[in-house]
Amino acid sequence: MNALPIVFKPALVALALATATAFAQQPAPAAPAPALSFMTVRVSDGPRSVALDAVVEAVRQTTLSAQVSGAIVALSVKAGDTVRAGQPLLRIDAQSAQQGVAASVAQVEAAQAQLNIAVRELDRQKQLFAQQYISQAALDRTAAQVDAAQAQVRALQAQTRASQAQTGFLP
Repeated sequence: MNALPIVFKPALVALALATATAFAQQPAPAAPAPALSFMTVRVSDGPRSVALDAVVEAVRQTTLSAQVSGAIVALSVKAGDTVRAGQPLLRIDAQSAQQGVAASVAQVEAAQAQLNIAVRELDRQKQLFAQQYISQAALDRTAAQVDAAQAQVRALQAQTRASQAQTGFLP
């Protein structure tokens, strides 16, 4: 096997030793923490515009929802505006909610009229039953109609109270 002679040049040996010594003296680089940059903006007499790349995030955010449905008739703020607690943001047209209450009240009145008719019919049926002109089953059917009419009135009254409570959220 033929071996090649290795020739060292003094300048190359010195350069290699200097490089190895320089790397040996430096500590191993630690993973640097990402630096966050920020800027304070102040009014000054300097130039009026500066172009900067940045990300702006809201300090607090919230999602809005309405207690009642309706058309928005006034919008006091836009996306990105700063608002104070209690500040009106928009106004909703209350007509549809108020019409819903009026409709519920009318339904209660109609149900009460039906109940009055059912009660009078029950009184007549009781008189006929006492004179043995109708059966017990006919009297029971009429009493059941009165019970159903009473339940209908109670249900519609509850619905009306719920509609009235919703309109209480409107200005």
